[in-house]
Amino acid sequence: MTGQSGNGMIALKNQLGMNAHQNFESLIEATHKIPCKRILALSDFEEAVGVLHDLDNDISTAVIGPCNIRVPSELIVALEPYIGKRVAILRTDDQLRPYRWRLLD
Repeated sequence: MTGQSGNGMIALKNQLGMNAHQNFESLIEATHKIPCKRILALSDFEEAVGVLHDLDNDISTAVIGPCNIRVPSELIVALEPYIGKRVAILRTDDQLRPYRWRLLD
């Protein structure tokens, strides 16, 4: 009887573990849909990766995933055709070309 009860506990722990993992994945997915209200500035060698949802030339921001990222206006013009695509924007320490970007799709 103890062996059967032990096996039931293991199965329950496994089931709870899987549900916890699924709940965590659902939470992460939902978090990416919540827009970030503040504007983030990338530090040197920091990269923003995600779907490019929108660009705002007035305040020089790109909405990537749930975040508003401050970018130079030249980059906004270059990224405009890629709204809806997955992109990565990297800020470097290069004074002549501080921002680099790439298309990930």
